Amino acid sequence: MNELITSKEIQALVGLSRSATHNLTRQVGFPEPYRINARTIRWSRLEVEKWLEARKQFGASTSKTRPTNGIRFTVNGVTFRTVA
Repeated sequence: MNELITSKEIQALVGLSRSATHNLTRQVGFPEPYRINARTIRWSRLEVEKWLEARKQFGASTSKTRPTNGIRFTVNGVTFRTVA
């Protein structure tokens, strides 16, 4: 059965901060949420995991072009900074 997960659970899956996860969930290509009621939304764990796997495969194929330490870069509106 496909369980529905919260934004906090998405944070744990992708390893990003709350604000970065918030931006991520609003991007084109990220799985659409399910509105439970006026104040509650959830995402399909299966859809998020498939999205994450696709991102990992894409990232793995471009590993030679990743930025070096200390550089900021943006992917689909989410800014990342490499660490030393």
